Amino acid sequence: MISCKDTITQQLALQTLEMVTIATPSNLTAHTSLLQPLLSCITHTGDSDCRRLAAKLLLYFTESTETVPEVMQHLAELKSSLFRLVGSSDNVMQLVASKVLFSLTHHNRELLEDPTTLDLVRNLRVNAVDQEAWMLSDKILMAINAT
Repeated sequence: MISCKDTITQQLALQTLEMVTIATPSNLTAHTSLLQPLLSCITHTGDSDCRRLAAKLLLYFTESTETVPEVMQHLAELKSSLFRLVGSSDNVMQLVASKVLFSLTHHNRELLEDPTTLDLVRNLRVNAVDQEAWMLSDKILMAINAT
């Protein structure tokens, strides 16, 4: 469903997932098998609307204590996805990336010692077009420096 080549269908599927998830987040987080397609969408799609929707859905998984371990199993692709979001000039994508990073580093303190996390935070601080994204990246950087 999410990995289809037709962007309009992909957008509609992601929008439907978002609407269902807004009403009841557990409707999404109960289906951890969606993590891989969401990450793939962020990393590989050329459509910014699809990327933005997939990133917003990913955030639900990173905010749930129950699903963070599952998210961490996809760490390599997660990092690629976050670099793509952080490098975007889209303020929503940057804000979602900063929230994902903040949530993951809160749930998994080991990420604070990962050099890739530091690279992501530095890139976010340099590229941030949103004040909240910059402030979250600053909080993460302070946590990194405190370790």
